[in-house]
Parts: sequence; structure tokens; C-alpha cells
Amino acid sequence: MSSAPIIVRARAAVTMCGRPIDNAAVAICGGTIIAVGKWNEVRASNPGEVTDLGELVLMPGLINAHCHLDYTCMRGSIQPPQSFTAWVREINEEKSALRSEDYITSVAEGFVEALSFGTTTVCNLEAFAALIGQMPLPPMRMWWFAEMLDVRHAIEPEEIYSQIKAVSPIRGGIGLAPHAPFTASIELYRAAAAVAQRHRLPLTTHLAESREEMQMFRDGEGALFEFLRSIGRSMSDCGQSTPLQLLLNAGVLDERWIVAHLNELTSEDFLRLESSPRFHVAHCPRSHAYFAHERFSLRQLRRLGSTSASGLTASPVTRTSAC
Repeated sequence: MSSAPIIVRARAAVTMCGRPIDNAAVAICGGTIIAVGKWNEVRASNPGEVTDLGELVLMPGLINAHCHLDYTCMRGSIQPPQSFTAWVREINEEKSALRSEDYITSVAEGFVEALSFGTTTVCNLEAFAALIGQMPLPPMRMWWFAEMLDVRHAIEPEEIYSQIKAVSPIRGGIGLAPHAPFTASIELYRAAAAVAQRHRLPLTTHLAESREEMQMFRDGEGALFEFLRSIGRSMSDCGQSTPLQLLLNAGVLDERWIVAHLNELTSEDFLRLESSPRFHVAHCPRSHAYFAHERFSLRQLRRLGSTSASGLTASPVTRTSAC
């Protein structure tokens, strides 16, 4: 025997499909939305208990498509730097002082803040996959993307996947995240894509985030180039292509990927995107403003068929939540 519907009335409802509905109602039965529309229409066909929210607006739960909850505790700790490379150095220094317990607490605080903003699904890039089993149970759907870098030592995506898969329970799902072309080799990208295909996993990465990344790959110079060369990274892939061109040439990008940033694209890059496989784009507005990037090419990317979402990225670049 099914339970009676619950009807929630509000000043308006945003359905993400057409214009907002004024004087709206949503009928829910057994945890499933069964009707959305004008109050009088929904009420006429769905008897049941009514909750009137007054002047509030009903809308679907928000999806944060890109965040780093590990770093919620570092909120506001790094002032806007002179360069992206300077920021990388500073955040590495800040991280060196943190313990496992700090990251676990940071993620828990991120959960609370995300939920308070109306976020019901989070794609979190987790730098410490071994800690996931010690994290509190998320109060929303959480996709844990294991962040992987092989700039200093080799990484096996299959082992990372098995490590996370063994963790239970996970409310949501898991994925893989080669960090960025300047910290993850093309071999790691290909290996991650192969593991994701075997296990039907989503993937995410950072790409074309900064001017210095563009300088590094296209021109073979710049602060990021010099920094990474100083820590032993092979620079044989530099001075030949744009960051986007590098991954397109590698043949790894497709509809499984959420690509964060794409702040630095050339006119030739946009031409390449016309015939490239489609993938999803996550724009991070706070990070974008913090680093003073040029205006994000949202309309141009949408015209090319990319689906776009928003993410609020690592909290060291903001004075507000990382969620």
C-alpha cells in the first residue's frame, strides 16, 4: 500500500526545463517527485499533507562538479599571488604542515557547508585516496575522484581504483582524476582512461588553467616550466602544442571526462574543438576571479556542444567555502 503524497507549495519552482513556475507546488510520494506545476493543478490531483514554504523558491539540488574538500581548512590562507607557480609553491608549503586528521576534519566541514548551500551532489577530487575509508558518511551524493600525479613517482590507476572500491559504504560513486598535463604524464592519462573503460568510471582533470601552463606547453618556457624542470620532470612534451592540443592528440578525451577550467584557449584550440570528441566542462568562477583570468568563453564552448557545469574549487584561493 503506497503512502499518500506530500505536497510542497512555494512562491515559485525552478525546474531547469522552461521558465520558473509561479505559485508552484511539488508532489512527492515514497521519496519520488510525482508532479510539478501550478499549485491549484497539483493540489487538485494529489490529495495529501501540504507544507507551505511561503515566499521561498523550490529548485533542484545543486551539483558541484569540481571541488577539493581536502583544503576547506586552508580557506583564505593564501593571498592572491603574483603567479600561478607562486601559488603552487605556497599551497605545497601549507599542505606540508597538515596531518591526516586535518584533511578528514576539512572534508567533514566541507560536507556541512555544501549541504547548507543546497548542494546535493558533489564531485570531489580526493588527493588522499587512502583516507576515504576514514571519512564521515557524506550527507549528500558524493563522487570521489582519486587525484593522481606521477611527476615524482609512478602511479598505477588500477591499484588506486581497487583501493577506493574496497571502501564501504560510498554514497554516490568513484572516479579517476589525472591531475593536469603538467603533473600527470600522457601515459598516466591513457592508463586511467583504460581503467575507467574497464570499470565504467567517470574521469576528470584540470586543463588549460593558467597562462603559465600555456607558456610551458606551447612555448617551452615560463615560471611553471622552470619550476617543474627543477624538480625533475621531463620537459620533452613542452614547446610543441597547447595543453588542450596535447590531450586531444593523445586521444583520451571523450564524454566520460569532466574537464575543469579551459581558461586559456587559442583560436586554433577552438577550431580543434569543432571536430574533437565532446566532453563536459566545469567552470570554477572563484578560482577564475582569484587568478584574474580573461573572461571565460562559456558561450563559445556551448556553441561547440560542450555541456557546462560549475565547481567551486580549492579553498586556499577563496575566502569562502571550498564546496
